[in-house]
Amino acid sequence: MKLSEEKISLLKKALTELYEFILNTTSLLEGDLKYLRSISKSEIKKLDEKDPSSKEIEFKLDVIKDRANAVNEKLKESIENHKASLGLEQKDSLSDFLLSKEVNESLDFNEKFLASAVATAISKIKC
Repeated sequence: MKLSEEKISLLKKALTELYEFILNTTSLLEGDLKYLRSISKSEIKKLDEKDPSSKEIEFKLDVIKDRANAVNEKLKESIENHKASLGLEQKDSLSDFLLSKEVNESLDFNEKFLASAVATAISKIKC
């Protein structure tokens, strides 16, 4: 079964937008991940023991958590909006749709790469 030209056009637009959003999100959170990796075991121990000297770390962790939650919500919203624009139902998986034979037959090599990358990324998100 072939997708309509209109749906293919919407799909290509959605792929580009979601791929760019995922790349931007990754870049934004990369600094946070570096910081998290740099926290020493002694600092973690201070956090666990509610040591007053760990307030700065605790504050930074709260900021990271809030930023990650906000990005996650925006990404979920974007996924739901793209599902709706593609005519998918709430229960349908955008990831499964992007990896479907129907979609695969409608895209060129580069677009298939984008579809695969986006499908992999969004499959990791709890929607």
